[in-house]
Amino acid sequence: MNKRLQILVVEDNAGDYLLIEQMLLEIRDFQKDIIHVDALANAIQNIQKKNFDVILLDLSLPDSYGIDSFFRISQHAPQTPVLILSGLNDMKFAHEAVKNGAQDYLVKGEFEEKLLAKSITYSIERKHSIELLRESQETYRLLFENNPIPMYIREKDSFKIVGVNQSAVNHFGYSEEEFLQMTVTELHPPEEIDFLLKTIVESEGNYNVPEIFRHVCKNGKIVFVECRVREMLFQGNLCYLVLADDITDKRRVQEE
Repeated sequence: MNKRLQILVVEDNAGDYLLIEQMLLEIRDFQKDIIHVDALANAIQNIQKKNFDVILLDLSLPDSYGIDSFFRISQHAPQTPVLILSGLNDMKFAHEAVKNGAQDYLVKGEFEEKLLAKSITYSIERKHSIELLRESQETYRLLFENNPIPMYIREKDSFKIVGVNQSAVNHFGYSEEEFLQMTVTELHPPEEIDFLLKTIVESEGNYNVPEIFRHVCKNGKIVFVECRVREMLFQGNLCYLVLADDITDKRRVQEE
């Protein structure tokens, strides 16, 4: 890591801070500037003036205690990774903070500079990866919603449809509410279900090579669709994105 890191340490115990500062100064993996504050209000003031690469946060502060300390910090610095400095009596809050977005926690008195360096580096990299994923998901969502090709999303471990774009609504005639009450098998004629299940099992649901199926529209019309399937993260769950391109007209022209 070539960048000079800006590190904010929020710790009100002078003895604990001296130990943490000494460890930080002994780390040779990266250059750093260290700013120390002993209260949450002072931390927020610094965050409003300066961008930090990582925040080391003690949960027991004079003006804030427990998980609330993390929530208030992350509210003012949502893009900055937060590393919890926990005493043994704060372990419950530390676990809760990690579940709510803190990148890691270290128990005071039970780590040295190598572990601290690794935790800081991993916290920054992990937070960066999460932000990139969030950005890509937002781009993916816009592409999904505005795509002219009919698309729907099904759960990986079931056939339940959990998302659909406007093009699929327009094309197949079902409303979004109706789609979200359906399973994928209901889009296929009964005689094609066995072939569908066999294809899903053989490809583990993720077929990059287009597969031709038939879909039943709400008005009863049956159309040929060329399906491509991609694994994706949707609302925090692993799902399959299905692109169902109607090739009925193209198929008829080819046959003619």
